[in-house]
Amino acid sequence: MPLKSLRFLLPLVAVAVAVAVACEPAAEPAEFADQVFDTVDATADTLPGDATATGDPSTTMAGTWALATDWSACVAVADARFELRSYKILRVQIEQSGHQLHETRTLCSATSTQLLGQATVFPTALLQAVGPLQVDATVIASGASTAYESSAEIQLYGVKLNQPFADPMPDHAGDPQVFDTDGDGKPGATLLIGKLCQIYVAIRAVSSLQGMWVGPGRFEGAGLHDVDQITLGGSSAFCEQAFPTYPNQPHSGFALQRVDQGGLDLDADKDGDVSCAEIVSAQAKIVTWKKADDSRCKGF
Repeated sequence: MPLKSLRFLLPLVAVAVAVAVACEPAAEPAEFADQVFDTVDATADTLPGDATATGDPSTTMAGTWALATDWSACVAVADARFELRSYKILRVQIEQSGHQLHETRTLCSATSTQLLGQATVFPTALLQAVGPLQVDATVIASGASTAYESSAEIQLYGVKLNQPFADPMPDHAGDPQVFDTDGDGKPGATLLIGKLCQIYVAIRAVSSLQGMWVGPGRFEGAGLHDVDQITLGGSSAFCEQAFPTYPNQPHSGFALQRVDQGGLDLDADKDGDVSCAEIVSAQAKIVTWKKADDSRCKGF
């Protein structure tokens, strides 16, 4: 079966991933506010994180948070351009040591807006098969401002790489690096294209985040995102199609919301733990997804 590759091309800061970009369209004005990071001494005694947000010096960021990412891309289908938005919700358990954070991120849900009348959905079996992500981050408080910046997050679906950032992606379903992540007997990871068909893929997704405190227990900002997706097969010819796709960074963003006691308390069953299910069920309290708007893709 011929290889089809879909690339979301966006340069990443401090990530050892080689990305070739040719004749990339000029970026539109940013829809999300520019993030400004004060130059401060990271060894100083300035209180980090929610200590500034709440005014309580004993408060830290350690605990349970929800991360909602809303990425925009522009897809070329013949002479038309369509905006495709990808939505993810992750449960984030944060440990804190001064200005340094260590995050354990668990993917709770992933979907997208429709393209050609169909939305791409990550099945529950795939979400459950993907292990937690370990990500380091930094939070710096300076006066009334608190800045948040994460290191690169890398997520692999349907593929195992010895060096996840640097190794080339497999180029066919029989490559030994291809991994049946969800155990359904199909190569790679199986995604649903609406109710129409299935697509079998290998995906490397890399992202990093930068944002500012906007209120007690909440950060918002923008990020850099790169997705390398290889189509390994599909249940129909429609599912095997690939279209030129370009990142639309000015219209992408994220929200990081505390969801345990001290934040937006989503522990509905009062068992002392906020689960993925509790976070997803309260999505509307955490983030309002932006609807796709093809006018954002003029110039691509």
